[in-house]
Amino acid sequence: MRASVIGIATRRALIAVLALAACKRAPEVGHRPASPAADTTALAAFADSVAAGRFGYVDGMRITRDGALVFAHNFPRASDSLYPMTGAPGPFNYHDPRWHPFYHGTDLHTLQSVTKSVTSIVFGIAVARGDIASLDAPIAPLFPERASLMSDPRKQRITIRNLLTMTSGIRWPEGSAYDTSEDLTGRMEVSEDWVGVVLAQPMEGEPGTIWSYSSGGAALLGAVFEKLTGRDIQDYTRERLFAPLGITRLHWKRSSGGLTDTEGGLYLDLDGLERVGRLVVNGGRWNGQQLVPAAWVTESGTPQPPHALDRRDKKYGYGTLWWTPPRDVVHDPNAFFAWGYGGQYIVLLPATRTVGVMTQWNLTGKGIAPEAFAARVERAVSGGR
Repeated sequence: MRASVIGIATRRALIAVLALAACKRAPEVGHRPASPAADTTALAAFADSVAAGRFGYVDGMRITRDGALVFAHNFPRASDSLYPMTGAPGPFNYHDPRWHPFYHGTDLHTLQSVTKSVTSIVFGIAVARGDIASLDAPIAPLFPERASLMSDPRKQRITIRNLLTMTSGIRWPEGSAYDTSEDLTGRMEVSEDWVGVVLAQPMEGEPGTIWSYSSGGAALLGAVFEKLTGRDIQDYTRERLFAPLGITRLHWKRSSGGLTDTEGGLYLDLDGLERVGRLVVNGGRWNGQQLVPAAWVTESGTPQPPHALDRRDKKYGYGTLWWTPPRDVVHDPNAFFAWGYGGQYIVLLPATRTVGVMTQWNLTGKGIAPEAFAARVERAVSGGR
């Protein structure tokens, strides 16, 4: 969950125009046979509401159960003219036509912080394969050249697992000051030295004792992975995750310094997004092969004990770069989801082996929240109950 580099006024104007573009429903074609075990009437009504602009700018959604299609719908994409170029060009200006997938005629969609959840999967694969020995090792020895930034003894106790659970203790103001001088994530993104920006931040608590959402901590994981394995995490992901899943269409941004953006830079289409979700909801198995350890999947979707952490937001739980929903809204006790800024979701309902994915671009609060989308999906696959 993080911001683009366009201004607030530009965002609001853009969203207003894009909402008008979703005035007609577009048919879905070429999917797997539909599952007969779900009530899709409410989902169809929801799609009609989306098409009428009630939920802002929604690109599409897809719901599967046991790999069979329950419901899918794409909405009209806006024309290129609705994405005016503003600000300085670069990989983190979402309207730069030189690189943005929209301008190249694809349906690849920004996933924002869903990228973090994919990164978590890759770390699980690397541990299982022995490419990473332990997640409880401190990260400080990996960056001897940054010793001057690691003088605080608490920083020297940050582990890989702390980065994966947002418990590093590094102070990282997130979300409240986008597009201002206090937007630390934005300042990091335009820097050539992401690692330096993150490690220069002061500590606000002992690692493992305070939970604080941090795109900076997630960005460190790309550098940590490369230090530990000698592999670029993007190349490794293509080989060990995307290739087995049959995902060939993607875009993954890098920082200007060449670091793969593990905090928000991945682009996939709905099919790729659903395949990732299906792998996870199946306990890490794909076509009979255990790609990700089942124990890692369970850990990813298990919220950290709220009594053990200073949680600023107790509405949602958090595992290893995956969220858990409010249990009074989503009733599957093992439900969890990936959540990206602007409304990018992978919702997992293990009790019914259901995956719901959605891509949006709503920056002003008009879109549907992840738990509300999950609840609609849950009711549909439960026959409306």
